[in-house]
Order: sequence, then C-alpha cells, then structure tokens
Amino acid sequence: MPTTTDRIPAPATTAPAATPTPDASLADVPILPAKLQLRYVAWLRVSGDHDQAAAILEGLERESGMKADLLDEWAALALARRDIGEIRAAWNRRLDNFPAPTARARFAQALLEMGAIGDALELAEELQAEHGELKTVQALVAEVALQTGDLATAHDFWSALLAADSANIAATLAIARIALLGGDGDEARAALDRALAHPEALTPAQITTAAGLADLLGQPARSQALRLRAGREEAARAAALAAEIDAALGREPGDTVPIETIETDRPAVAPESPAANGAEAPPTNLAEFTDATAIDLEETPADPRILPALREVFGHEALLPGQAAVINRALAGQDTLAILPTGAGKSLTFQLPALLLPGVTLVISPLIALMKDQY
Repeated sequence: MPTTTDRIPAPATTAPAATPTPDASLADVPILPAKLQLRYVAWLRVSGDHDQAAAILEGLERESGMKADLLDEWAALALARRDIGEIRAAWNRRLDNFPAPTARARFAQALLEMGAIGDALELAEELQAEHGELKTVQALVAEVALQTGDLATAHDFWSALLAADSANIAATLAIARIALLGGDGDEARAALDRALAHPEALTPAQITTAAGLADLLGQPARSQALRLRAGREEAARAAALAAEIDAALGREPGDTVPIETIETDRPAVAPESPAANGAEAPPTNLAEFTDATAIDLEETPADPRILPALREVFGHEALLPGQAAVINRALAGQDTLAILPTGAGKSLTFQLPALLLPGVTLVISPLIALMKDQY
C-alpha cells in the first residue's frame, strides 16, 4: 500500500514545548517598572491569585502613592473577588481621589455585574443628566436598559452605532444579545455571524461574549472553538508578559517558543506500519498497557497553568476526580488511554491540554455515532 510523502507544519521537537508564564517573587516585583507591575497584577488577578495581586498592589501604593491606574486595578481585583462591599469601597476611593464620568460609568458597570441593578440605574441616570453626550455614558444607559428589560432603548442605541459604522463588532454583538433576549433566534444567529465575519478584529472580551452567545444559540462547536481561541490568545499574552518580566529582571528566557510557531518535518499521514520507520509496534490489547490502572483519582494538577485556564476558559473552579491525572500525562507528552464513565469530563482532558500545548491538536471523535447508538 503506497504512503503519502506530503508533509505539514507541526512541532519538530520530540516533546511538546510548554508555554512560559509570568513569574516574579515579591522580592523581585519592586525591580520591575510600575506599569509592568500593574500588568503582572492584572495577570495574577485573571489567573485567580488574588492574594499575591493584593500584596503587590499594597507595595506599589506604599512606594508610589495613590494613582488612578493603581486604584483602577484595586477596583478590578475587588470585582474579581466578587465582594460587593470591597467593590464599593475601591470605587469610592478611586472617585474621591480621581473623579471622572468614565470612572463612574465603570463603577456602574461593576454594580450591574454584581446584580445591584437599582444602584447602577441611579448612577446611570445621574450620569445621563450630567454627561449625556459621552458615548461611555450612553453605552451604560443602554446596558442598564437591557438589564431592566427595556429592549427598545438598548436596541435604538446600538442600532444608531451600527448605522454610523456597520463594522462595529461591539454593537453587532449587542444586537445579537438583544435579539436573543427578545426571542428572535434567527436575528441573533445572523448578528453573531456578522460579528464573527472578521474574527481577527475581535478583542478577548468580545471573543468570550461571542462564545457565550453561541452557547445560548445551541452552537456548541462554535462556542468551543471560540473558547479555545481565547485560551490560546491568553497564553500568548502571558508568554509575552513573561518575556518582558524576564528581561526586566535580567533573567534568561525559558526554552519555550511562542504558540503556533514551531515547525516540523513529521509526515502528515503515518507510515503503513510502525516497523517502516523503526518504531515499536503499539499495544494491541489493554493488557499490554503497562500503567493502565495506576491512576490516582485525587492527583493534583502538575502545571500551574491548568487551574487558571480551567477557570477563565471553561468556567469551572475545580477538576473532577481523575481529570488531573489524564491532563498531567497529556501535557507531559505521554501516550495516555483514559476510560471514564459518562459525565466524568472526558472532553476536558484533551481540550485543556490542547489550549496549553503549542501547535495544532487533532481530535478524532465518534461522538455523533455514539449519540445515535444511545437511542
């Protein structure tokens, strides 16, 4: 049987390269420029390391005093902690020292996110009366209207923006949300299609919003693709931040490479038999897998990137029993066979490593056939 000689780009290394993540001790952080410290704090916040982020902010405030961008990060950290009292205190401190209508609008957005709709409405009405000409305020008023069921007001605002700029992705996604809330699934899907017509133009927040809309519209494949893309872009940003921190601290960068930049000479299609290129034949039955049952269901994640990706991309706070063991082995480049019951989270065990490893992950799944066989 002839074999193909075509080749495709893929990793040339024998083991997958890990994506670097930012790392600086509390002793190292003061060496970094103030703006780089704040970017590191933002990464810690998004990664869920709130205590470390707070410790750095405290040190930065002692060193530099209160500044608007520092107080903004305190407010963002309070929102990440989901503490309404802390959110109010952080924003009041920001507004007492650096009052601005755009900052008040962001405070109202935080209140909306925490479900304090009445307080957000009151603040939005004040801002509309005082600074109604600002687009930031108009967007806040439209969002409050949407949250309170006034779809017409929200639709009028975003439609006006689209009339001025048909390529406005934020407005297009907002129209999709409004259509979905109004029960018009067809219009919501059409608007989402328009928003994703130029995916390279989407911001990380817009990618996440689009993924959520795809979920609600019954488009799980699109949602998963968007979340995987968001995770890869976040990993790339983390790698860039890690490189800046290493350079500022005079450290040598790790031996990793940016995502999707490694090339290989591996064939696109495997040879007809393993012996054709000197490889050992794979096991032909379960008994030949030497470590088939030695799995610790309570094994913890070995890679520090696993839990942040789990929270930020998939929305879960913890792994299910057995998932960490499978993910750890996949990230280590080990051939792994995992047999898990329905509902145990098998898909995550290859989706999450796919986010964290470089290059392309090929998934071959008989899911549709399996679903049909169950009925």
